[in-house]
Amino acid sequence: MKTEPMKNFWMLSFALLAMCGWMACSNDSEEPQTYERMVMSPARGSHQSFSLPEMKSGIASTAIMPDWISSLVITLNDGTPSIAFDIADNMDTIARSTQLAFKDNPGNVYLLHIEQQAAKTQTMTVNMTANGSGQQLKLASATFPVLKINNPANWLSILPDDSQQTVSLTATPNTTGAIRTGQAVIIGDDRNWTILHITQNVLNNAADSPHDTPSDQPAYSRNN
Repeated sequence: MKTEPMKNFWMLSFALLAMCGWMACSNDSEEPQTYERMVMSPARGSHQSFSLPEMKSGIASTAIMPDWISSLVITLNDGTPSIAFDIADNMDTIARSTQLAFKDNPGNVYLLHIEQQAAKTQTMTVNMTANGSGQQLKLASATFPVLKINNPANWLSILPDDSQQTVSLTATPNTTGAIRTGQAVIIGDDRNWTILHITQNVLNNAADSPHDTPSDQPAYSRNN
């Protein structure tokens, strides 16, 4: 007569154990995960777009973005979330990086490690004549067309000629009594830099007055 209650007891026990085991597995499967992805960009900037197949729900929170990351959008495409954003040009000669963190509703974390290359540089040394005679300076073709010229010297004029891939340099006569030096930066449309180290001798006698002779054309040397 006691067999039936005992049987029911064991059946209930197995059912409770099975339920506990299922709940434990369910909790394990819902444990928040962390997903990481590396994104590389050239100095000129880029548009990034890719899918996030691990993401199963909408975004609950995001990290603050630096000012060189913009237009970030997360959308659902056929049920699979995708992300798109723009990386601005890096006008500096130092590489930069950032990390964007997203969290979905279940608490999963998505980390985007973004690295952007620095602008490349070439260095040129320019020797200007004391009388300031103009000269044409040919730069690497990769720096054209010219986007920007940073020229703090008020005695020096630098004008680009994009069709010839050259810049024209003209200085005022140096009557200061001391050698003048300056540094100018030419930034090309590919965001590469050409740094000009400029020196001008002192105008001290009639021999320094302008002449249309080859000997008056200043020389320059280029260091890559």
